[in-house]
Amino acid sequence: MQSFKANDKLYRQVVELSHDGIWVLDEQGITTYVNKAMCDMVGYTPDEMIGVAMLKFLPEEYQLAAADAVEQHMKGNSRRLESQLLHKDGGRVDISVSAVPVIDDNGIITGSFAIITDITQQKNMEQEIKEIDLLRQNEILLSELNRMADLATVSAGLSHEINNPLSFVKSSIGFIQKHVKVFEHFIRYTADVIKQGKSLDDYNDLIEEFRIEDSIAAMNKKIETSNRGIDRILDVVTSLKTFSKRDVAGIEAVDINANIETTLKILIREDYQVNIIKEYGKLPPYLCEPSAINQCLYQLLDNALHAINYKGTIAISTFATFHEEEDVIFIRIEDDGVGMSGETLKKVFVPFFSTRGIGEGKGMGLSMVKGILNRHHGTINIESTEEKGTIITIQLPIMCTLHDRL
Repeated sequence: MQSFKANDKLYRQVVELSHDGIWVLDEQGITTYVNKAMCDMVGYTPDEMIGVAMLKFLPEEYQLAAADAVEQHMKGNSRRLESQLLHKDGGRVDISVSAVPVIDDNGIITGSFAIITDITQQKNMEQEIKEIDLLRQNEILLSELNRMADLATVSAGLSHEINNPLSFVKSSIGFIQKHVKVFEHFIRYTADVIKQGKSLDDYNDLIEEFRIEDSIAAMNKKIETSNRGIDRILDVVTSLKTFSKRDVAGIEAVDINANIETTLKILIREDYQVNIIKEYGKLPPYLCEPSAINQCLYQLLDNALHAINYKGTIAISTFATFHEEEDVIFIRIEDDGVGMSGETLKKVFVPFFSTRGIGEGKGMGLSMVKGILNRHHGTINIESTEEKGTIITIQLPIMCTLHDRL
């Protein structure tokens, strides 16, 4: 008997000191016992809970499932479920319930014994993760929409970059075709002379008469012009393909300097009066989402071109610093354009804010750039003075694991 009482006292101490809530119900679902942790969880005292139906402490939408669980306990079935409790202050507590039937000495089920765990913090974290994932998805969608819009703008802007060399090639082909006819006539004439057994002593005179040397020189010049035009077309198409490519693998190592060059080839047209000063440092491969970084570069360089009204100077420099704490790639873009006021500078990252005219800017460029850089643990700093220009500095940490970047 003494041993039983000692054990009974020990069990009560364990139950009372448990960090989880202990809730005992009779066969009708009426509370017969709650420990301190259970009371703290809902803000009620034991006297306020004992003798009260369990359902009174549950939101209406959870009562049916709870009643079903109690019924199952009375049939001898154990249950685990998630639910909510109403706190005395009006709030809600997310809980995990693990319950078993209570059986007396005669083997009769007399109620339920439930262990209640407060999972509110876990649920809040899950909700935050869902919201972050949704935000990330929206950011990616917005980035993709911007990329497609930029691609449409780029494609329209590059049409003349392709049409001009194409017109040169077409013109050259027409020119060469005319001279080929001259060669055909010369060859037939020469063949006839030989066929008739006549002398070709005046062959040089024939060459001069048909202006063969001039035709050869002219055709070589046209072929050279056509080759340059075709090279330009290939350059534009390759750059456009690189820019428009979506990341299949998601994360890969890229050459930032090469990406800047590709972006410049897409943006800079032959009729722009722009002086591009480039000072590229030696950079290590950078682990990133390539098309996202390309889009950042496109937005920033396009902004610089617009700021100088497509005539002026843009200086681009890159370098890397290596320290024990962190290795960083720096990208600096400076223009001598119109610049921005301090008031405007405060709003540049606000979505839908644009310094361009109606219909000229979506107002999402720098907001999107900041989002992409945040995703890569990078930073952007903008310094600007009206009528003097703007300096943009990007910092991209190099030593990040693949997990960090995802």
